[in-house]
Amino acid sequence: MLRMGTKGKSLFLFLMLASAYGAFGQNTTSQFFQSFQLNIDTGVYTLKDNSIRYRGKEYLSFYYDNENEICELSIVPRPSANIASLELLKSNDFVATDSLVFFNSQYYRTKIRFKDLSTGRFQNFTFKITDRSGKETITEIRLFPYTNTQVDFHPKEKELFIGEEKTFELFTNHLDNIATSNTWTEGKDIDYRLSKENGRLVLHVIPHQIGTHLLNVKISTIKPFLKGSKTPIFSLKPLQEYFEVKESRLAFLSINKKDITKEDDSHIKGIEIEIEDNPKLLLNKTYRLEQQELPGGALVAELFTRNRLSNGRILCWLRPYTYHSPSDGYLYIKDGDEAKFIANFSISPKTSISKLSLMRNGQDWTEHTAIYPGEIIDVKIEGEGLNKAKLKFDGLFRIMSDSAINNDKIKIMTLKIPIMVYKKRLDLYNHGIPTGFNLMVNEFQKAQQLDFVKISNGETESLPITQFNTPILYSKNINDIVLSFDNTMLDKGDTLLGKQYLTIDIKVTNKQRQLVESHTINDVVICPSESSIRYRYYDLKDCNRGSININNYLRTKTHQMEEWSKIELTIYHRKNMHREGGYKHKVEIYYAKTYTFDVDVSFPAGLLIRELDGENSDITSFTGISLAAIAQFTFYNPKSIAKVRPYKVGAGILAINAFNFSSSDDVQRDLALVALGSVYPLRRDNRKLSFPLHAGFGYYLQDKKWFFLVGPGIRIRF
Repeated sequence: MLRMGTKGKSLFLFLMLASAYGAFGQNTTSQFFQSFQLNIDTGVYTLKDNSIRYRGKEYLSFYYDNENEICELSIVPRPSANIASLELLKSNDFVATDSLVFFNSQYYRTKIRFKDLSTGRFQNFTFKITDRSGKETITEIRLFPYTNTQVDFHPKEKELFIGEEKTFELFTNHLDNIATSNTWTEGKDIDYRLSKENGRLVLHVIPHQIGTHLLNVKISTIKPFLKGSKTPIFSLKPLQEYFEVKESRLAFLSINKKDITKEDDSHIKGIEIEIEDNPKLLLNKTYRLEQQELPGGALVAELFTRNRLSNGRILCWLRPYTYHSPSDGYLYIKDGDEAKFIANFSISPKTSISKLSLMRNGQDWTEHTAIYPGEIIDVKIEGEGLNKAKLKFDGLFRIMSDSAINNDKIKIMTLKIPIMVYKKRLDLYNHGIPTGFNLMVNEFQKAQQLDFVKISNGETESLPITQFNTPILYSKNINDIVLSFDNTMLDKGDTLLGKQYLTIDIKVTNKQRQLVESHTINDVVICPSESSIRYRYYDLKDCNRGSININNYLRTKTHQMEEWSKIELTIYHRKNMHREGGYKHKVEIYYAKTYTFDVDVSFPAGLLIRELDGENSDITSFTGISLAAIAQFTFYNPKSIAKVRPYKVGAGILAINAFNFSSSDDVQRDLALVALGSVYPLRRDNRKLSFPLHAGFGYYLQDKKWFFLVGPGIRIRF
């Protein structure tokens, strides 16, 4: 088995985290930002001058003294990026103390307060950028905080006793940045370990050899300091002190078990152990184990000696009554109230797990144990007796455990979920035994922008619906409307989006904007193509495999619709199926006409008529009310929807003075063929009565004469 020292472990953990972070991407960031500046106290840090490359990834490095530093961000956008709005997304790494404001249309500025810089992982700034076309892009700048950490060791006592654990307080300016472990060193004259207790850094030592020995304590940090300006260093200068190791004042007796598990009935049945033999240790005798040498201590356990063994030990029954940790001090083996020997071992509860929680970057802890392929998550396990547990999730690689938080009741680990994970349930094991807790593997259901949905009339090339942001005026007959789906856009490489759950609303209205019919298609499910690395793990039973013809859902087909009918398609993601919301897009298609032909009946009155014969070329008197039946063309404004122009052109029959019932012989009545142009200055589609102005020429059928005419009329619509 490969073993690493504290320095090696710390370096290994950081490399794994750096690999998990990834780079913020120079190309992506420089595409949007001309400059990015971070101001902390008197320090100024920019992407140009303070970027650091580690294992092929790039980060913005900055120095901090305070775990909760307050800093100012100053961002100059690149003009070519056409940024309409910039949003700094929320994160657990910091709290925004000021709004992100665009000053003088030149640069963005905001203030934030970091949270727990030393213990935080995957720290970054994530921005949502919206350009002037409405396209949204997510980009991030990954952070590399560093600091100078100091640890001082000034022991007042330099005497140690064989087998006795002694603790010393170490003084440091960055307690949270010290990497600690519950594991003791092995094979040294004086073994040691580091722990954090009640806001203190504590050094635990146990000597093994009599004499003067050098204690050499190696300390690693979670966040490094920089050597030069680019090389991170995680190891501090070792702490070195000489100690005089002497024989124990009381005989120290070791037992064959370092950790005793206290179960519900163990204080009655007892636990069989072997303790180191000593001539003063009597057989068939019950001894008290207390945590203090003076009389009157609380009973921790009872020790009953049974038989001497050939291996230099005594077989005993141990009956524990409460819990004990070696860091709490020694256990004094007493005959009555008189201490005879000392020992030190752990009495802890049986390992039990009561709760499992997950946390993703920028989010809070949740008890929903659904995980997704390829992601990195923090898992918090709560219960009792976790220090002696050997926990492992089936098939998962643990990147690191947070030793600053891990204790007997809480254990936190960071896990990398394989992108090709094939199991739907990953069980948690303790020493190879199932605990009953597990993680459920779900497929991603991230909403993709709707550019993978394409539209056509069944004859022309399909185009993404996102290209149509204004109404479509289609002057030809609409044979059909076909929606197709490009599922190769859903999963690309390691970027997984998963199945897309869509709803399509269809609404048809007529020229008067009255609803003709509407339908909703709820069962549209688009699955990634076979090129997806997760394709074989998707449930394909509900996937749409073809295109959708809108005519299949309409009573009145698209090719039967009247002029200026509108087909409105609204495509959107089902929110209950996509945890991060979704996208929505509306397409409006009009059956547009440049002109229309109809027969109009109107009542011209007061017409001025000028005959064209050689005998009389004067303008005749005003006519009375006439009757006109005109077949005419109506023209539409090509830049507007169903907006007619204020004129018409047509030809028909005019009955002059048709409604003049005077018996006078002066009244001229005749039937004429006419060609007219009409102007409607107050044109409204819903008007029943209007007063057009007519102008044109015609031919008397009775008098057989040509004439010009001009004058008003009365038009009645039925």
